[in-house]
Amino acid sequence: MLIGLSLAWPAYAVSPLRKLENIRPATGYAVTGSPEDMLMYTIGKFIYTFLSILGAIFVILIIYAGYNWMTASGEEQKVEKAKDTIRRAIIGLIITVSASAIWTFVSQYLL
Repeated sequence: MLIGLSLAWPAYAVSPLRKLENIRPATGYAVTGSPEDMLMYTIGKFIYTFLSILGAIFVILIIYAGYNWMTASGEEQKVEKAKDTIRRAIIGLIITVSASAIWTFVSQYLL
């Protein structure tokens, strides 16, 4: 399988890593522009990075709580603690996704 993947690499007309350089920020502003655009791009990049890290933390918490639930061995206190952790992580994930959606709306349509 590794040989097959390595043979497919030269088939790309443009390197996949090169394509990533041309992606515009989610705020819709070009990277080259006025100082206000650069500030908006920097703020947007920081917010999306922060929200991505938070989302990853909440997913890790859900996996951790699921593991604790599976290894509780029928102990009701551990099961309840794992359920509580899952509930809180899901609420945090919903808040994070909502914040990302609000920021996308604000940056694209209101600014």
